[in-house]
Formats: sequence, C-alpha cells, structure tokens
Amino acid sequence: MALYVISKENAAFADAGLDRLVQLWGMSIDTYWPRVIRGEISLLQNRIIRIGNMAKELGHNIRDDEILRIAQIYSREYMKRCAPIEGSMEILRKIRDEGIRTGIITNNISEMKYEKVDRLGFSPYLDSVTLSAEYGIMKPRPEIFHIALNRLKTSPGRSVMIGDSLENDVSGAIGAGMKAIWFNRGSMESSVANTGIISINSYVPPEEAWNI
Repeated sequence: MALYVISKENAAFADAGLDRLVQLWGMSIDTYWPRVIRGEISLLQNRIIRIGNMAKELGHNIRDDEILRIAQIYSREYMKRCAPIEGSMEILRKIRDEGIRTGIITNNISEMKYEKVDRLGFSPYLDSVTLSAEYGIMKPRPEIFHIALNRLKTSPGRSVMIGDSLENDVSGAIGAGMKAIWFNRGSMESSVANTGIISINSYVPPEEAWNI
C-alpha cells in the first residue's frame, strides 16, 4: 500500500499507524475527488492537499516542498503496487470466451485509469472503459451507467454490475435498472442480507461464479 511507503518517508506519519493513515486519507476523498473529476484540480494537487491535511490532523506542519516530494512518492508507489485481485483474470477470460461484452465504469480520470488498466493486464478483455471525468457524471448517478450500457450496446435488464462499493457500484447499478453483485472484499457488516443483493467476499472459481 502506498500509504505504508509514505509513513516511512516523514516523521509526521511514522507514529500514526497505517490504520489511522488510511482513515485520514479516506476522510477527504469525497471533498477533493469530485474536484479532480470536474477538472478544478489535478490528480497531483489532490494528493498534495490531502497529504497536507493529513499531517495537520496529526498535529504537524510540513513544508510545501516536502509535501510535494511525498505526493510524488505516493503517486509512483500507487501505480507500482497495483495488482489484479485473485481470480479476476480467470473470470474475465471466461466472460470473453462466452462472447459477453465487458466494460468498466469508474469515478476516475484518464491519466490514471488507462495506465492502471494496462498495468493490470485487463485491456484485452474489455470492450469499453467509461470514465466519470469524461462526462462530468460520477457513480452512483444512473446516467453514467446508462452511458456505459449504450457504449456496450446493451440494456440494464441484460446487464450485471460487479463492484466493491455498496453505494457507488451496487446501489448505483440497481438505480439504473441493472442487477448487481457486491464484492465485499473487507467482509464488512451490512444490512444487505434481506435485500436480495448478492454478496461475495473472496475469490470464486469461474465455474462457480458463472452460477451466481
């Protein structure tokens, strides 16, 4: 994890512990990420602001040049540490073999997402990548799901969304008229048990996943 690396780069973060850094990092994403999507700040500026805020929450003031250095390290380490979730390539190959069109919908920007998709090796198995930044619409709004479905030349009733965000991916897809599977990778407690939402929390072999 990139946050672990930056915890070793400056004393302001060294004693906080990784769990605390993850908590602080996540607290500001809803404030600054929409500004990245709208083009108001760059990806690097987003990270500079959030690292500075994280330091202040921990009671430290860090020089601007040091914050920039840490933000650049975070950016480099984030991409280096990207790896596919266990079993994801097998699932994608199975879907491709069955002739089913596949796409990604992401609240991301092109400079980050396309590099990430290529690094993970997903590109040969995808028919489209729909980026919120290109349309100014973020998940969970149904419009971004409909845009993706139109690009895949399919309809909500014939489509399934698989995602790890209960709000952005699952609720958003259902609101757009799709079926949804929640990849609950952290085995978080939730109230989905009686809602009919399918939930998985670990690797499922393709032959089993096909019957979910």
